[in-house]
Amino acid sequence: LYGPVDVDVLRRTLQYVVDRHEVLRTTFVAREGDAVAVVHPSYPVELPVEQVEGDTPEARDRAAAQRVHDEARRHFDLGRLPLIRFLLLRLADDDHVVSLYTHHAVWDGWSFDIFWDDVQAAYAAFAAGREPALPPLPVRYRDFAAWQRATLTPERLAPHRDWWLERLAAPLPVLELPADRPRAPV
Repeated sequence: LYGPVDVDVLRRTLQYVVDRHEVLRTTFVAREGDAVAVVHPSYPVELPVEQVEGDTPEARDRAAAQRVHDEARRHFDLGRLPLIRFLLLRLADDDHVVSLYTHHAVWDGWSFDIFWDDVQAAYAAFAAGREPALPPLPVRYRDFAAWQRATLTPERLAPHRDWWLERLAAPLPVLELPADRPRAPV
């Protein structure tokens, strides 16, 4: 983010968006051999803020990239909140990196656009001293999951499963890929 960032407004924004979307407050536990989604009430969203050190902008960029990489290597426990984490790196007064880390169980490629639209609208509202006026969500995660379970019955999935089983029944071709050096037989 280029320009000043109001950290308190950003924290409030992230809290608002996490509270708005049940899936961002969901964990997954095993019950009788099945994974079960557990939606939690609001929890305090953390936004650590770290000053990135470096003598030059390039050095700060490298340090920020390393910090983002290190944070991305931290694992998630599907049974414990949060399954989304945030980090704000301050490179200069007008230069910040906002990172978010999620588990794929609660996030996919389409989720980012929805999340980012909500963040932008909420941040603008809070920064202007107003409450966000986002419309109610048309579908909740649990509604979609219930629809999917009802729609994707074993009977409806059988033709698709059978198609793939037929395609994958024959031995797969062996790919002769070039190598940059000889590989050990093991």
